[in-house]
Amino acid sequence: AAVAGRLPFPVGAPIPVAITGGLSMSGEMFISHIHRAAETMLPNIEWIPPALPPVMGAVWLALSNAGMTNAMLLESLKVHAAQPPAK
Repeated sequence: AAVAGRLPFPVGAPIPVAITGGLSMSGEMFISHIHRAAETMLPNIEWIPPALPPVMGAVWLALSNAGMTNAMLLESLKVHAAQPPAK
């Protein structure tokens, strides 16, 4: 809730949130507790799937920190993440 108040969302607008990393693999019972707790603090939360798997998110973060990101790169990472691994 504290972070959401600093983000540029209009009052009452849905706030998209994705659960990622190891937390996303912790099981439905744990995830449902997280959902309930978050929805208590932010009733306008909108649960969305992660845009990228954790490893691609790490690549995006590293490139972002180096000032090397753009929309085309993000789409390229999404395409590569959706492809099956090479054998």
